[in-house]
Amino acid sequence: MFGDERGEDEEADDEVYNDLSKEPDELEPSLGPDLPEVELPEITETKKEMPTPGEDIDRDTYSLFWRLVLVIDVALFAVAVGPMFIYFENDWSIGLPLFLLGLASFGYAVSEYRSHQASKAAEREAEAGPTAATGDDESTDG
Repeated sequence: MFGDERGEDEEADDEVYNDLSKEPDELEPSLGPDLPEVELPEITETKKEMPTPGEDIDRDTYSLFWRLVLVIDVALFAVAVGPMFIYFENDWSIGLPLFLLGLASFGYAVSEYRSHQASKAAEREAEAGPTAATGDDESTDG
């Protein structure tokens, strides 16, 4: 009695949803805003010579940078993993040397960085000339 009766609205809904020839967008209206249309500007292709990465850096600075990146990576690993061996595994024979290797690596990296900075500062002073290095300014008496 109740399951056999179908209303006109239900039959109309079945016809809409059973029609497979229509796209899903056509079956239900969109609830969201309309998609904006954007006009893309035309790009004229110009041939410019792009510098290769690292071309404007001197070779000493470039090689020092990558060497120190590797040294600091080793230092971070050793300083982090060494105490873990000591605490979790109670293995001082591996943990302590790892930790000390990390500290030594950090010390090496700092030392190399500071010596490079000092050499670059000395080069800049040498290029500026002797008056800029000594700080002598000619003063005039009024």
